[in-house]
Amino acid sequence: MKTNKRRTVLLTVIGSVFATLAAGYVFLALYYAKGYSVGTYVNGIYCTGKTPEEVSTLLKERTICRELTVQVSEEEQEVLDLSNVSYQADYMPALTQLLAAQNPFLWCKNLFGFGHYEVEPEIRFDEKNLLDEILSLPCMAEDGVELPHDLMIKRTEQGYILEDHTKHIFDRERAIEVIREAAFHGKSTVDLVQKGCYYDIEPTPDMEALYAVWQKIDAFQSFSMKYLFGDSEEVVDASVTSKWITLDASMNFVTDGNGELVLNEQAVADYIAALAEKYDTYGIERRYETYTGMTVTVNGGIYGNQLDQEAECAYLMQAFREHNTADREPEYVHKALYQGMDDVGPDYIEVNLTEQVLYYVKGGELYLKTDIVSGNVRSGHRTPSRMCYVQGKYRNTVLRGPGYASFVYYWVPVYKAIGIHDATWRNRFGGEIYLSGGSHGCVNVPVEQMKILYADIEKGLPVILFYEDSEE
Repeated sequence: MKTNKRRTVLLTVIGSVFATLAAGYVFLALYYAKGYSVGTYVNGIYCTGKTPEEVSTLLKERTICRELTVQVSEEEQEVLDLSNVSYQADYMPALTQLLAAQNPFLWCKNLFGFGHYEVEPEIRFDEKNLLDEILSLPCMAEDGVELPHDLMIKRTEQGYILEDHTKHIFDRERAIEVIREAAFHGKSTVDLVQKGCYYDIEPTPDMEALYAVWQKIDAFQSFSMKYLFGDSEEVVDASVTSKWITLDASMNFVTDGNGELVLNEQAVADYIAALAEKYDTYGIERRYETYTGMTVTVNGGIYGNQLDQEAECAYLMQAFREHNTADREPEYVHKALYQGMDDVGPDYIEVNLTEQVLYYVKGGELYLKTDIVSGNVRSGHRTPSRMCYVQGKYRNTVLRGPGYASFVYYWVPVYKAIGIHDATWRNRFGGEIYLSGGSHGCVNVPVEQMKILYADIEKGLPVILFYEDSEE
């Protein structure tokens, strides 16, 4: 009896719980009938209990579109201004339809992630103003779309180029429609390449023949290497090799029996000659900046660089044919301690024959300065202005010439019979002694200074003999 009574009480309690839950479920269903159900998200906005009008207001705040980014190419973007086209985005039709399709009595399914929706607004704008804005984009410029759809090989300072106007041609009308559609659907970006706004022209037989010629030219001028001249370098690239293609009198490309382009060997020789003219310093008059900052003219001499043009022509043609692209230090007939535009370097001897002063510069800093006596001007033994170098170092030597034999402790020949040496028979140096009481052409130095100089210098060291004026 008691058992039946307990069962009745339990069933009554369970029934009451279910009735309460059912009533609550129905209550929520009726509550959400005028708004979106629990767990509803529209375009990422939480919309539970909100009406379409409320959600529309929130979406408009987030999606007001003032510009459209137009991806013209992989590197180029342009921006379409939509502020002047009466642009409006209306979410109400889509939101109303979404609410009508929502069954309030199935709100519980949203608890399992089924309440996420994406809607698009109905876009309205002034069609004429939009078209005007689209046509104002740089990519729509008439001069950018009316190029002749042709193909040509053109010579430039950088070498031959292929001007190909038959590929990636801009379809202006298609682009206008694509941009309009993107604006209509409220997009913030549109990619004209992905949307098929470019096309290629089907190649003709003549075009195919020109492509074949271009492939040979491109292969010919693809050779690249560097010539190293000290701190300077000369790059052999298409701007150079394009000039090596042999042309006939009508400026047409010449080919050999295998149909390959012919190397113009004279053009290679001309290139090497141009390098020699630029970098050769041996035996030529040059403008020289002295240690004290003067710019003087130095006549010729035996110090400097002279390119071996014959050897370099042979090397360069072989490197070109074998496609050897290694960096190259050229061969020289005469080679200074340094190469490039400045072949003197940080260590050198300067002899100012006007001021009768010798400077020994080491590491760019003055190491020794001394008065000297140079060649006797009145007797016709004036020391010449020359670029020369230390040809050797000798101790305890007798210098001989017509009518004289002079013993010196330190002898440094620098140019022909002219050298730098001590002169123990002199008790004065510098000034104007050289005008009438100078040497037979050598540079006389006090013995103590000559001892210091001799101990520090090495064979090959540049020696610059100069006058402050340009007259020899």
